[in-house]
Amino acid sequence: MNQGSSFTSMSRRAASAARIAMFAAGLLATWAAHAAHCTDAPASGKSYYIVNQESGLQLDVMSGSQEAGAPVIQWAGGTQANQQWTFTEMARGIWTIRAVHSGQALDLWSYSPAERAPVKQYTYSGNANQQWLVANNGGGYTIVSNSSKKLLTVGDTKSATTLEQQSDHGSGLQRWLFNPVDGKCGSSATGAPGPWGSFMGHDKILIGGDIDKETAAKVTWDLRYQYIHSNPAPYAQCYDKCTAGCDAGGWWGCWGSSQWDNSSGITITWNNKNADNLNPGHPVIRQWTWYSGQDLGIAFGDLKKKYSGGDGSPDYKGAINNASLLKGYLDDYRFFLTKIGKTNRNIIHLEPDFWGFLRDTSGPNANNPRALPAQVRTANPTDCASEENSAAGLASCMINMARTYAPGSTVGVHASCWDWGAADTATQGPKACAGYYRELGAGKGDFIVSDAADRDAEWAKRYANGAHYWWDDQAFAQYLNLIKTLTEGVGKPMVIWQIPLGNEWQPNTMNHWQDNKVRYMFDRIEDLAKVHVVALQFGAGHWQQTSTETDYGYMLQKAQAYYAKGGVRMR
Repeated sequence: MNQGSSFTSMSRRAASAARIAMFAAGLLATWAAHAAHCTDAPASGKSYYIVNQESGLQLDVMSGSQEAGAPVIQWAGGTQANQQWTFTEMARGIWTIRAVHSGQALDLWSYSPAERAPVKQYTYSGNANQQWLVANNGGGYTIVSNSSKKLLTVGDTKSATTLEQQSDHGSGLQRWLFNPVDGKCGSSATGAPGPWGSFMGHDKILIGGDIDKETAAKVTWDLRYQYIHSNPAPYAQCYDKCTAGCDAGGWWGCWGSSQWDNSSGITITWNNKNADNLNPGHPVIRQWTWYSGQDLGIAFGDLKKKYSGGDGSPDYKGAINNASLLKGYLDDYRFFLTKIGKTNRNIIHLEPDFWGFLRDTSGPNANNPRALPAQVRTANPTDCASEENSAAGLASCMINMARTYAPGSTVGVHASCWDWGAADTATQGPKACAGYYRELGAGKGDFIVSDAADRDAEWAKRYANGAHYWWDDQAFAQYLNLIKTLTEGVGKPMVIWQIPLGNEWQPNTMNHWQDNKVRYMFDRIEDLAKVHVVALQFGAGHWQQTSTETDYGYMLQKAQAYYAKGGVRMR
């Protein structure tokens, strides 16, 4: 007999009749208790009823079968154990989902990559076809096979429809909600949806950035970041070796190459190999900031100027809709991921500014990246054949490529919200911006990234048309609101990146500019934890700014005090 199931020894027809009778007798009252579905992400070790957003029906092992290979269907909600599923997080963002009544796992049948391949229950193995990625997609969650990268889908809204996998088509038939069996919504301290509380194997907010060697030797830092920023490789053979002409345009793959070692991509392999040199026993997590979208937009702007009389300004929207340019970009990105490799534990940070430049905040398609055309499938049929030809399809493909070529790493998109100080309206302000990144598919990644500013406040005041980058309590509260709106709207934690290093004791000369963001970040770090910040990365966004070499040791002192008190727990 199944645990707590009334239907396990019946035929399918008898079980159906029994269910109908129970509904007539009052089981609808039980379902009504679930009508206001929980919106939280699952918590490891907890059991749930998994509800399809479109149909309102629950995942169900047909007839309560204990057999390996039994179909999984959707069925009207009840409380029986063959509709209860236990989630277990195997690694960051990777889950197994096991039927409570049988202990068997939700399984992509025979590892099939095919569209509409069936999903059944099968003896638990923990293999990739029983691993699932859960991502917040706005009002519901996708459940993505870690084997095929396709979405758990139900074909229609009818009872008894079997489960299968399909490519993402944005339907509610691919979106799911999780109602805890114990009836207690809220997987986090705040009750907000998202995988809060840990990141990269840590549970305290991580500190690091672009730190000089002398400063780096004085604290056991958690993180270091480096830009990858250039045009793509000029020739395909450059991916093998940095031979003559490969460094044209300063291609990043030749950085560090020499006559003694002309390997391509050596900057990545060397840094990963030597990650723990400064802090033996505490390897520094490398963050690679992939920043080549700017070059893509510049290249298309140059082409327009040459051939159609454009003014030469960057054109990011045009660039992603040019299959030839996008192919070079994605080929280069694939090479970058292969150099990171399958086992290195890096952070892959996708495209500061780029997604913001693509965003529209007016017109009929405001905040809709799925309406922005991109030649994704033509540019990269190897990795993007199942993606839609849009900006959202490009983001999805880049995240999935990271899963394929660098599965040991985490990946996330940069969320630029230049209207973060505006009042919320239908198309502008933090809520609209969060909606844009939700539609972009940022929830498919492991985290999102924001930056507080790219220049020291006093430098900006003098050289950026009086830009007001100074923080006070009101500005900081606005920034916290942005972070909370993004993290809880997208369902992923936040890495704050490239935080300016100026402080109030600087003389306001070259490389010595005043700012107060280091002070705010450390003095108010508990507030940052409450809005799901998991890492702070400090660094100069322009060569004239303050750095760890020129800040009189202020950031070092703040970091030492932070670590001395044991850090601040993520939540």
